[in-house]
Amino acid sequence: MEEQFRLIMDFMPGGICVFRPGYENDAPVFTNSMFLEILEVGTVEEIGSYTGGDFWKIFYAGDLEKVRNLLKNVRKNAGAKEKFECRVITKTGSVRLVRALAQCNIDSQGIETIVIFMIDVGLKNILNLDTGIDPLTGLVTMRTFFKAMEQYREKLGNDEDSGIQLTVLFYDLVNFSSINIHYGIDAGDDFLNKTGILLREIYPEYIVSHFDSDRFVVLTDMRNLDSRVSLSRKRIKNIISGTAVDCSVGACVWSSSDMSPEVICDRAKIACDNSRKNGSLYFSYYDENMGDERMISEYVVSNIEEAVENGWIKVYYQPEIRALTNELCGLEALARWNDPVVGFLSPDSFIEPLENAHKIWLLDLYVIRQVVQTIAMREKTGNLRCTFPLISAE
Repeated sequence: MEEQFRLIMDFMPGGICVFRPGYENDAPVFTNSMFLEILEVGTVEEIGSYTGGDFWKIFYAGDLEKVRNLLKNVRKNAGAKEKFECRVITKTGSVRLVRALAQCNIDSQGIETIVIFMIDVGLKNILNLDTGIDPLTGLVTMRTFFKAMEQYREKLGNDEDSGIQLTVLFYDLVNFSSINIHYGIDAGDDFLNKTGILLREIYPEYIVSHFDSDRFVVLTDMRNLDSRVSLSRKRIKNIISGTAVDCSVGACVWSSSDMSPEVICDRAKIACDNSRKNGSLYFSYYDENMGDERMISEYVVSNIEEAVENGWIKVYYQPEIRALTNELCGLEALARWNDPVVGFLSPDSFIEPLENAHKIWLLDLYVIRQVVQTIAMREKTGNLRCTFPLISAE
């Protein structure tokens, strides 16, 4: 009967572990083959070997307290089920994310057993990837995310065949640094972990990645996308009440298989940056105009030195009139860029890119030099008819 039971359990789509609290250091009294596969072992004895006999060491250190408290609550409410997510450490030392369900049962003799059912969502089994997992959030890393995107694309085929429009969302947490400043690094790490969990809950169909620091990327599709983005923003803002943490989100539809995962993610980031720059928006879809703006910005940053050297930037003087006397009282220096390659550029096209690249000083010095030369020339010709105010490079 026991062997028949084991065969049935081995057909379950996830790992099953049964243990008795306090019995043999909480060592499992039963596991199915999937549970052993998740931990990359062949037998229960191997679990004891790589954990040093402490079963609780299969759980990631940052999640251990959460799991212990949850199982204590399960024991207080025998028969009730608790769902949770956590990270486990395999025999090889890799970190894998699992979704789990726990239940405590007490038999007629008063013997207490806890059953844990878990599904591996680390994508190693689902997509046959050599999975890279971020140890902080349990999410896949950027490179693994790119590989997963390619495999999902191959499985779904072209948009015309599947009817599904794969879409990438780029999340950038706004004011995240305030959490580290006011609550500490551990609170910041916990915030990132909870952000990853809620994103997986809202977008369960595909895959979520923690790219770096405070940025997350999601592969999903267009179904109810606007409402799900709105829900995710609301939940992110409520992770810690009373903070100014928010998020900017950009989306790019994967409309052509000719575009690589890297290009799609970069375009989603461009849309995210557009959302962050526009105070009235938190969510934008990528369009070609955004791509053009990005190209101009990159061109400006790459060619500011050449523009200064060759005089492509012209300084124009705007009169300033004193309102009380209606007389000229000064001139404001304005910079305009007339480029031989991309044509005329307004200040909106080059001021912010230069500021972001920390190259605005090149423009400032150039404008100051031009103004000084103009003043010197007018003094020399005796045509200096007004004083010059503080210079603006707008």
